[in-house]
Amino acid sequence: MKLSIALTFVLTATLAACGGDDGPSDSAKIVDLTLAETTSLCQGWAMDMPERTVDCGNGNTSTVGIDPASCSEPTGLPATCELTVGQMRACLTDQFAQSDADICAGTLPASCAPLFACFG
Repeated sequence: MKLSIALTFVLTATLAACGGDDGPSDSAKIVDLTLAETTSLCQGWAMDMPERTVDCGNGNTSTVGIDPASCSEPTGLPATCELTVGQMRACLTDQFAQSDADICAGTLPASCAPLFACFG
C-alpha cells in the first residue's frame, strides 16, 4: 500500500502537466513542460480521474486518482526523466481502472514502468 500511496503522490505532482485537446502532445516529455502546462494537464486528469479512497479493510485505506488542489505543485521528476505525456496518461488511466483488490494489494500497472524508470 505504501508504494501505491507514493505512486499516487508522484502521479499527482506529475499530472500537473496535462490538459485538454490543445495541450502538449503525447510525445512531449513531462520534464520539458512548463508549470502552467503541467497544471493544466493535471486539472484535466483530475476531472477524468477524481481522487477516491479505497477501504482495504482492517482500518487500512489507499487513495487513487488526482486531487486538483495538488495540481500546481512541481512534478518532482529528475531532469533526466524520459517520461512522456502519453506514458503518464496511460499509467494514470490504468491505475485508476484497477480493482479495489489490486489497489489494496499495491499492484501497479505495467504501464507505470516508464514512470518508475525515472527514479531507478
